[in-house]
Amino acid sequence: MLEVVWEMAFLPDGRLLVTERAGRVRLVTPDGELQDEPWAAPDNVFHSGGGGVMGLALHPRFPEEPWVYVMYTLDTPDGEVPDDNPWPGNPVWAYGLRNAQGLAFHAGTGTLFVADHGPQARDQIHIVEGGRNYGWPRVLGAAGMDDYEDPLLEWIPAAPPGDLTFYNPAEGVGGVRSSRRPLLQHPSLPGADPHPVPGSGQPPPRERLGADGSGGP
Repeated sequence: MLEVVWEMAFLPDGRLLVTERAGRVRLVTPDGELQDEPWAAPDNVFHSGGGGVMGLALHPRFPEEPWVYVMYTLDTPDGEVPDDNPWPGNPVWAYGLRNAQGLAFHAGTGTLFVADHGPQARDQIHIVEGGRNYGWPRVLGAAGMDDYEDPLLEWIPAAPPGDLTFYNPAEGVGGVRSSRRPLLQHPSLPGADPHPVPGSGQPPPRERLGADGSGGP
């Protein structure tokens, strides 16, 4: 039995990788059989509240590049800082995401899309690039400011996406918790309309947070 499933990724041979928020990645065979032993179990997972093992993505050129990326919250830091990180010796690659829940690389471009939960509303879809600031906690929403990256898409009220995946033929980005239809088509996706799918929401006006966390104009 699976426990608190958060994200899924199909391998080219039809097998399915599934994250369990408690700290495991499980493998399901093409005929639907769940393997008893975890496929992976990252060390030092901090599983509390909304934390744990969440995002999962295959390398855009998988299986030629046989990498599987897993996003999870840490109890204590581990691993090494890559030499090409934006800030040498610093494990931070990008910042300003409040509560990232799902991630997906576009196979054609390598672009990284991330679903991020806002505080009670303003759930967002971002394209994430190294060294960029996505606003939280200084800015909430599409600020239109040079120092911050605006989201591609937001929802008011909340429609929290728990996962992201690409699908054919439209190659839009879909969020499994918020809808079964495409949430977004973007210029980074070959042949895509540069506007959100009708009815999926539009970027809201700029909103700044006060020192006490309250909203402002």
